[in-house]
Parts: sequence; C-alpha cells; structure tokens
Amino acid sequence: MTRFFSNLPITNARIAIVRLTDPTALLSAIPALRAIRSAAPTAHIALVGLPAGEDMARRFPAYIDEFISVQDVVNGPGHYLTVFDLALQLQAPSEELNRITLKLGARYVAGFCAGVPNGATTPTTLRVEWPEQGPEVLRLLLLIRALGIRDQGEAMEFPISATDRAELESCREALALLGGPFVCIQPGARSPEHRWQAARYARVADALAVHGLRVAITGPAADRNVADAVIARMRTRPINLTGRLTIGAFANLLDFAYLLISNDTGVTRLAEAIGTPAVTIATGSDVPLWRPADRARYRVLWLPGTERPSAERLYSTWPDNGSGISVESVLDACDVLLAETALKQRAAVRAHLARLRREARLTRPLLPQPLTEAPMVRRAS
Repeated sequence: MTRFFSNLPITNARIAIVRLTDPTALLSAIPALRAIRSAAPTAHIALVGLPAGEDMARRFPAYIDEFISVQDVVNGPGHYLTVFDLALQLQAPSEELNRITLKLGARYVAGFCAGVPNGATTPTTLRVEWPEQGPEVLRLLLLIRALGIRDQGEAMEFPISATDRAELESCREALALLGGPFVCIQPGARSPEHRWQAARYARVADALAVHGLRVAITGPAADRNVADAVIARMRTRPINLTGRLTIGAFANLLDFAYLLISNDTGVTRLAEAIGTPAVTIATGSDVPLWRPADRARYRVLWLPGTERPSAERLYSTWPDNGSGISVESVLDACDVLLAETALKQRAAVRAHLARLRREARLTRPLLPQPLTEAPMVRRAS
C-alpha cells in the first residue's frame, strides 16, 4: 500500500468518502467502497454526499458507517468537526469538490485531476488523472489501485431488505405481476430532452403485450405526467405503478422482471446491480461513463454525436417520423435479450419462486391445528 494507508492508525482510522451524486449513482462506487473496507476493516468510513443520498447510503452498513450531508460541511465552521485521516474524492474532479473536501481538514487527500498526463502528487495529496473512457466503476477503481488497495471485484450491489419485500407485497397491482412474465418500462427522466417520445414507448409496450408479456409502467411520482402520456397512447392496458413503490420495493419488483426498458437514468444502474437485463435509450448523457460493461445483458441504444451532455441535437426537437432511435431498433434489442436462454431461465426461476411464496401465503392456516387431530392429508387432484 502507499504511504496514505500505511500512515493511517491501525485500529481507529477515520476515512471520508466524498461523492456528490444522485442516490443511484452511489451504486457505481460500491466496488471501490468494498475494496476500501477490505483494506481497512476496522476503519470508520463516512460518506459525504447530497441529502437525497442518505437513504441509499444506509443500505450499505458493511461499507459505510456514517452519512454526512454536504450541507452540514458547507454550512459548518471553517473545517468539519470530525478529524479525518484520509479523504477520498470518488467522482470526476471539480473545483467545488476540492473546496468541500478542503473543509473536511483531512490529513491526506486522494482524488482525480484533469489535464495532468500522469497525475500530480504531493506528500499529503495523491492525484490520478480522470480517465475519459470506460464505465465509472472501472474509473473509480483506478484511484483505489493507485492507493495500493487490491480490488474485491467489479460487481455492483443493491441489498433488498425484508421491509422492501413487505412494501412490494402490500401493493396488490405489483404483487399480481409476480409469478408470470412481465417487463418494466420507465419512460421518465429528470430532463425532458432525455426522454424518448411517449408515442414510441407506447408502441413498444403494445408490441410486448401482444406477445404475452405483461407491462408495468414504473417511475417516481414526479414522472406521473410522462407515464400518463404513454398509457394514453397505448392500445393495451398496462399496470401503472408510477409513484406507487419506494426504490427498495421497485428493486424487488425489478428482480423478478424479464426486462427493463428505460431512458438513460439511474434505473439502469439499479438493473445492473440486481442483474435484470435492460434496454436503455440514451438521449444526451455521457454514455461511456455509465454504460454497463456486460454488453450481452445490457443493450444501450444511442446515435453518434448525441452521447455527450453538450449535444445540441435532442430528442425533444425531433419529429416522430422514424428519425433517431426507432421503435424497431428497441424491439430488436428486446428480442435479442428475451431470446437468451440463460436470461430466460433466470426469469423463469424467479417467477417460480414468486408463485411458491404467494401460494404459501394463501395456504397458510389462520389458526394452528389442535394437537389432538391427525394431520390433514391432501388428495391429489
């Protein structure tokens, strides 16, 4: 290991992870956090993030001991009250990130930089040049390797709790999907320019429904108008779960889905962490940053020249006349994934388990049988 880790206290090291991203973007940092915990099993690891990311951080107690809102750091005194031995900036470099990290007052700082060919290092600072290509999981692991920490695998995680399962089972419409083939379609996105047209989503949903797949329209409450626009253009009747499920309950539902179809939002990372195949329609984001490394299970569709945030050609300005990404290209990607034997077996096994759990709930006796009675024997039907 580098001196950054060798100089840390053996038993009570305090490490701050600075990552100011959306909640689901934390999933890309899990392989890095897993490696840090393996290298420092007794350290106190605090995540400094946006307030919205606290619930996501609480899902990973094995890697994160404390969550610190960045607002507390910014609005606090000249330096944060906790004394950190090491602060790691686990995201692309920026001046804002440096200012916030400086307020933590850590003895050592490690992070990325831009424009320096081989990185820049001082006795108390380690800088690695931010790579412009590759999934974010691998980019973040470059910093971990520079610290001399051994990788513990590149797979993302999303733990599903008993509370998540109970929340899913409390939604009758969602529970009705389990035990049979269904797909999730999430047509929303934070920015209108990152949304594929509602009419095209409706055509994809109808085509899948005609072939025997039930369709669930999903998304947060903020996407209700988008979901209504898709449903209004459909000829078949989907199950509208928009705004009905927490992220944990939705992750549990997604674990049983045959397929996810969505825009390039954080739900793609969630599907990758769970293992659900996905078709993602990219409409202006940094595709190389979030594109899953598994090209067989995750299909990303985009047009050359539109994959950067600065792209001027946006879907919101394109006429629905077949230009851009077509309905046929999305359905072709769906056909390829749905035809994969291993993926079909995965979905079939989960559907079978869901049926067994549901039957167990329905056949569970309301009262215990008296001890004096003989056990009931069911006749074969």
